[in-house]
Amino acid sequence: NRNRTASGRSRTVTQALVNVDFGPAMILGSGLVASGLALYQVRVVRPEVSKDYDIMFASVALLCGGILIFQGWRLDPLLLFGQILTAFAAVTFAAEAVKLRGQVSEELQAQVERERRQQGGGSSLPGQERMSPQQQQQQQQYRDDYDA
Repeated sequence: NRNRTASGRSRTVTQALVNVDFGPAMILGSGLVASGLALYQVRVVRPEVSKDYDIMFASVALLCGGILIFQGWRLDPLLLFGQILTAFAAVTFAAEAVKLRGQVSEELQAQVERERRQQGGGSSLPGQERMSPQQQQQQQQYRDDYDA
């Protein structure tokens, strides 16, 4: 856009200056943003696998990805290569950690189910002892009286 000033000279007005170049930095940045969003999604889909500090790592991935998308064109090729290696290592370790948390969670659930079956279907919550047959009969009678 060119505007004329009172003296008759024209001046150029810059409205927006964003340089986004589709290259390796853009692809890496998009991958980091996607991995950050996936880490946020783990908290929604499988909360038993998620940890509180995952939010911090997801935020860092989103921030770094955004910086690479908008400023990656300025990176020297050697620095870009180092950034690719670092991002690949971080995403690999994060994926492995989430996978291992899932396995541990499944093993704990299986162990709780085995303990419940061994106790005869009673509750296996910590701090709850098994009721004697007399207590079970009293509890059943109370339920019957309450339902009537």
